[in-house]
This record gives sequence, C-alpha cells and structure tokens, in this order.
Amino acid sequence: MGNTRVEGLRKVMEREQLEALWITNALNRRYLTGFTGSSGYVLVTRQKAFLLTDFRYTTQAAEQAPGFEIVQHGPSVADNLKELLFGEGIKELGFEETSMVFSTYRALERDLQPVKLVPVGGLVEELRLYKDDGELELMKQAAELADRTYLHMLEVLKPGVTEWDMALELETFMRKHGAAGTSFDTIVASGERSALPHGVASSRVIQRNEFVTMDFGAYMNGYCSDLTRTVFIGEPTPKHREIT
Repeated sequence: MGNTRVEGLRKVMEREQLEALWITNALNRRYLTGFTGSSGYVLVTRQKAFLLTDFRYTTQAAEQAPGFEIVQHGPSVADNLKELLFGEGIKELGFEETSMVFSTYRALERDLQPVKLVPVGGLVEELRLYKDDGELELMKQAAELADRTYLHMLEVLKPGVTEWDMALELETFMRKHGAAGTSFDTIVASGERSALPHGVASSRVIQRNEFVTMDFGAYMNGYCSDLTRTVFIGEPTPKHREIT
C-alpha cells in the first residue's frame, strides 16, 4: 500500500519539480504509510521515504509502514530532518503549507539553512481524491455499520430517556462492532431541538409524539461514514407528516 502511494506522490513531485516533500498532516501521513500512531512525520525524496517518530512508536511504525526507513527522532525533529536532507543532498524542501503553523516554519527556515523551504498545497490530497478498491471496501464497511446502528436505535429509542443516553447508546453500539471512534460529535436532538442545524445531545428528556434527529458516523480503519435520520416517537399527526 505505502509503496504504491509513494510512487504516485513522486510523480506529482516530479511534475511540481520538488526534490523532497515534508509531510506533517496526520491524515496524509496515515494515507501514505499506514502508520496509525499519534506522532510522526514523513519525508519523501525522489529515491527514499522516511517515517520519523519518537521512541514510543518505532516498533509499531516498522510493522505498519513497510518500505519506509524508520527514524527515531529526538527532542529536536529539525536536527534529524537536517541530517537526512544533508545526507540526501537536498537543496529545496517542499512542505504542506496548510498544516504547518508559522512559528514552526520560521524555526525550520532558521535551523535547516541553507535548504530552501518551498510551500506547496494539496499534493497528497490530490492522490486521496481517487479511491482504490481497498479504500472503497473500508468506506463500505463504515457505511454498513452506520446502517446497522440506525436499525439498532429504532429498537431502543423511546420516551423518558435523555438525548445524552441515546447518544451514548449509539456510540457504544458502533464501538462494540468495530468502530475506533465517531466520525464527528454525535447529534441527538429531540422536540423543538430537532430543528437545530447542528444540535449536539443534551440533558433534554425525549417525549412521546415528537421528532428525534440523529446525525452520526462510524470511524473505522481511517475512514468515516455519515448518516442522518429523523424519526417520530409515537403517532404522527397530519401536520407532522406534512413537515416530513
């Protein structure tokens, strides 16, 4: 997985006339490497690919990121990066302009001299636009879990419980069935609150004869699903049916 995607990135880098690219966006890092740790950086050159991480993740990185040279960085990531750049003879380094804060840019500009920093945007994202068969299957699994969760909620949703209770039930079901987390903050909004465009769950008690809106998604293997459904608790009146 990683090698194929890196080769795709190298083609984009060649088009943009980049010697090397420094990747700091966590989603792009996982896409290229398969590494799921919370801390890491990727350096891709025309010939090599490096995954830099701290001592907590070196074993995990080696297992999850085949084809990458694993580098354990110290307190100063810039020192390790400079050593790699000098060792590869890199004179210009592209960096992801949308994921690097200005203070970090200024520090790298100082510490990596005489390497020139080149801001670039959307190179890895350009690759991520096109999903391979494996990604499509993962997206399908996340969507199917959201569907199963909705059917489960139809069985347990009832008057007398709070929106918080239902949000917890919803998230617990997804977790028990393979989700690593939620795609976003779960929404359960009832009664007049169901009209809120993005109303998070509250302590409000769900009543009979009112709407309940649920907006949720399963985060599985790096991919998200998103499902919104509004249901009615009780017997809807003609006015309720008109609204729906």
